[in-house]
Amino acid sequence: MLDNETILRRCHSGPLLKNGHRFGFYRGYNGHSHIHIKGGKFDMNGVSYPYNNTAMCIGHAEDIQLIGVTIKNVVSGHAIDACGINGLYIKNCSFEGFVDYSGERFYSEAIQLDIQVPGAFPKFGTTDGTITKNVIIEDCYFGPSELPEMGSWESCYWLTCK
Repeated sequence: MLDNETILRRCHSGPLLKNGHRFGFYRGYNGHSHIHIKGGKFDMNGVSYPYNNTAMCIGHAEDIQLIGVTIKNVVSGHAIDACGINGLYIKNCSFEGFVDYSGERFYSEAIQLDIQVPGAFPKFGTTDGTITKNVIIEDCYFGPSELPEMGSWESCYWLTCK
């Protein structure tokens, strides 16, 4: 649990959180699991560090919960890349601020739900075809951040989200 005033701010070109390491040979859902994050802000600091990356890279895992988390100021990547997850619960989260300086990532989603196949999740783990399943995303906000440079993800449609 993070205090609501906690801010994790990126000051490099990489992601803010990964549940595995580059050369970890995770398979199926046997990676680092049962991760529950409640509260706090994950600021990708995209104006000062304008590098394409994803805030949270979560793969080959079970039982991942994000409640009341804010992810903001993402450049070209995803707020969350969930690949090969069994049991992902995202509630009351806020996804604020996205910009694509390159003009080549117009399709980038705030929440990427993917399957472990070649090219889908380059951060870590095996490309063994593990699917993402049992996902609930509810009562979330998607929009711009307070920074004028940061817009929001486009082409999104939500139910029970603002």
